[in-house]
Amino acid sequence: MFLVGKFHPLLVHLPIGFLLIGLILYGWETFDTRKQFSNVIAPIFLLGFIAATLSCITGFQLMNSSEYNSIIVERHRNLGISLACISFYVWYLHKKNKGKKIIHFFSIILLILIIITGHYGGTLTHGAGFLSVKTTEKYEKDPVIVNINDALVYKDLIQPILKKKCIACHGSEKTKGNLRLDSEEHILKGGKNGTPISSDALLLKRILLPPDDDEHMPPKEKGQLTNEEIQLITWWIKEGANFKVSVKQLHKNATILAILNKKTNPKESINEFEQLPEVAPADAQIIQQLKAAGATITAISSESNLLHVNLVNVKDSTTRLWVNLAKVAPQLFTLKADLPFIKTEHIQYLVNANQLRKLSLKGSNVDDTIFKTIQLFSALQSLNVSNTKVTLTGLSQLKNNKHLRFLYILNILDSTEKLNLANVDIIDKAFDVPTLNTDTITVKESK
Repeated sequence: MFLVGKFHPLLVHLPIGFLLIGLILYGWETFDTRKQFSNVIAPIFLLGFIAATLSCITGFQLMNSSEYNSIIVERHRNLGISLACISFYVWYLHKKNKGKKIIHFFSIILLILIIITGHYGGTLTHGAGFLSVKTTEKYEKDPVIVNINDALVYKDLIQPILKKKCIACHGSEKTKGNLRLDSEEHILKGGKNGTPISSDALLLKRILLPPDDDEHMPPKEKGQLTNEEIQLITWWIKEGANFKVSVKQLHKNATILAILNKKTNPKESINEFEQLPEVAPADAQIIQQLKAAGATITAISSESNLLHVNLVNVKDSTTRLWVNLAKVAPQLFTLKADLPFIKTEHIQYLVNANQLRKLSLKGSNVDDTIFKTIQLFSALQSLNVSNTKVTLTGLSQLKNNKHLRFLYILNILDSTEKLNLANVDIIDKAFDVPTLNTDTITVKESK
């Protein structure tokens, strides 16, 4: 019988459409007496009643699922039954051509029921606040954490992620798979598939699945987790998923340290919510060849063809590698090429990287001639040329890159000189963030 209930989301739109059309025609006829829709209004309300009845029947089967908040389900059910009854009575009033006052009154009641019933239905399907006028959650900025070492990992870092990306389907209003992620108690309790942070880390497995996989979470039509959010959840779970532990009590690799630094200095992060252009998808065969050569390639989101590319596992900078990279240059969003055998002539293959936002060449074998190519990256926001052969003379050419915001120039040949670039944060010193229990937020310059 549960299969019958699955037709409810399809059928539930029919009574809304029929009844609203009937109300519109009745209102039109009321305010413009020249219009006569009497012959069609009654049949439309009858169709609305039939559709509402079928929606109620399928809804009864669906409500047996424990995925939904029982209070809201009961309200939605009772309002749906009332809607079906009132729609039948409105049809009867039109059929018998009753007085205008009574038809007016029940028409208003019917409209109110459509709105409220739809509201509760939307809440069950999409979560609380779906019909509100609040700013979409994915555009809300995370709060700045002043003292990152003393911050609680779950409360200050993990819980905000779950609230933005998971609670709509795993909260008090809707509980898919009998799993709630809105509190420590419910996370530890788990759902029908067990505890999501247990040894097999089901939560982590689901978010790491390909977006097209039926088991991937969040569903591909929902807002997806960013790479940094996935890294934080992975770190927390692998470090024991302790709800009371603070940042300074956990081991942190370089990736996590960089993410935590953005939490205290959010202005250093690339704007992920800008309006990105549509680009054609990269050739799947070329992507496979690049991955075979050691490149790590991921899409920036399930809704974009732009790519993150990391050459960390590439063993040799061959011509074939760069010819293939040139073929995906229009899709490049970030490129990490921190390898000593990468030279200026290799980067010249990427002249068509018009959407490249972040380029890291730390420790590579590039020199000032690289800037002839970099000037072509009109969308570039972040550049790392630390530990390379570039000089301040070459860096001065970056004044034409109007979107550049962050420049990393640690240990370049003449880094003792002053470099002035408007609206660019220049990072020319390395810092160590202490992580012992006795440490504070004080940042010490590295020896």
